[in-house]
Amino acid sequence: MRDGLIRAGDIPDADVAALEQYQLQTGDVLWVRTGAMGQTAIVRRDESGWLPHTNLLRLRVTQETELSPAYLLAYLSQAAVQARIRDRSVQSVTTSLSTATLGDLEIPLPPLADQLRILSALQSLDEQTAAIERRLNAARAARTALARHLTNGTVILAEGKSK
Repeated sequence: MRDGLIRAGDIPDADVAALEQYQLQTGDVLWVRTGAMGQTAIVRRDESGWLPHTNLLRLRVTQETELSPAYLLAYLSQAAVQARIRDRSVQSVTTSLSTATLGDLEIPLPPLADQLRILSALQSLDEQTAAIERRLNAARAARTALARHLTNGTVILAEGKSK
């Protein structure tokens, strides 16, 4: 980079075939390894084929008969697990996670059927939480609207007994 511009000159374009091994696949689990370390996500079908940022570690489950990628994500998303990983990370100006550090992490691995039951229970709770959040957002919006109407005089409260 010079003078605020990228000057590639005669640098050859990247070989697409050489980058294939780095492409994300559905079910890959991504982990932010520096800075906002600990953020996790799972690659969905629409993101398959993307190239990950260098700030991400890609975890790929190779034996899905033994480990569900969604279970791995659920495990890694726990605050206590993230704190344990952070404590083992390289401490410098910004904390950084190496593949070796993450590779040394022991994960309790129940049978796949149990993993799927755990995921089902978590999904059920996530759905209930989302429903509560929708109701809470609706109640907040109703309060905002009522406050606006009460304070601008379009709604007047009738006098009566308060409970």
